[in-house]
Amino acid sequence: MKAKFSLFLMLFLSVAAFSLAAKNDDNIAVVAIPFLGGHTIYKYPTIEFMWGAGKANTHSDLLSQEFLNNGLMDFRVGFTTKKINLANFRNSDIIDVSFNYLFLSRFSKDYMLGDLASQGKVEFDGWKFGATHSRGLAYKFNENSDLLLYNSKGIVWMDPNFSSDSIGDQLAELKNRFGDAIRFGNCFEAGVKYQIIAPLAIDIAYERTVLYPRHLFWYWTASEMIEAAGHGLVNCFVYQVAKSSPFAAPVVNFLLQNIVSYAAFELRKSKMNWPFDTSMPILTDSYKIGISTAF
Repeated sequence: MKAKFSLFLMLFLSVAAFSLAAKNDDNIAVVAIPFLGGHTIYKYPTIEFMWGAGKANTHSDLLSQEFLNNGLMDFRVGFTTKKINLANFRNSDIIDVSFNYLFLSRFSKDYMLGDLASQGKVEFDGWKFGATHSRGLAYKFNENSDLLLYNSKGIVWMDPNFSSDSIGDQLAELKNRFGDAIRFGNCFEAGVKYQIIAPLAIDIAYERTVLYPRHLFWYWTASEMIEAAGHGLVNCFVYQVAKSSPFAAPVVNFLLQNIVSYAAFELRKSKMNWPFDTSMPILTDSYKIGISTAF
């Protein structure tokens, strides 16, 4: 496992080095938008690799057994967009950054370093794939370096697998609900990304995924709209903060957006499409570090 991880990391750093050597102004799309305050848009193709540890959990009424700790590997490819010279910021050192990407991830105990005691615990693993929109405000240090505080939200599909040396009625029912099919879910991530020097950046993040036993489209849509309303209120508040205290805006935005996301996902722990009376989902909580390169 260590050898595979080292090989992948060496390959990633080689790609990043090539990107750094090849990077020039022709690789950047710059668009002036006069009617939006004259801000400028920079767009970069981006790849990112993340590695970390996590654990599944669910409501105790659904399963009282403890889940085994897992490792994870996450590969992402998408586009990073940076907006500078924002009209609502008196401080030009604050920039708006978004990252729209597709991802492929593996959640498994095989990626954990060292031996794990698994007696009586439930092993939960599987492949995940999906699409995510990440956005936040960043402190710009110079032309090649910035510090981003972000919140992301996405949709995910996963093929979950369960195993244990002690299979009771609860686990058998859980496997019946979630097993033998690809399940739909949602994810959110709170993270800090530091671009050391263009195009290399390092990332530290917390992610929560909620996986549904079935997809109830209208209930899901209504629940998502309630959460979106919360994020919309935060956007309005942060806009006012940006006008009066622009240096505080990235931190305020990071805290409030992720509080809304965490609260929404916590409420869905007992009702997957809160506030509607629906089934209990499975959740995974993960802590990750990563490295990315923009072309």
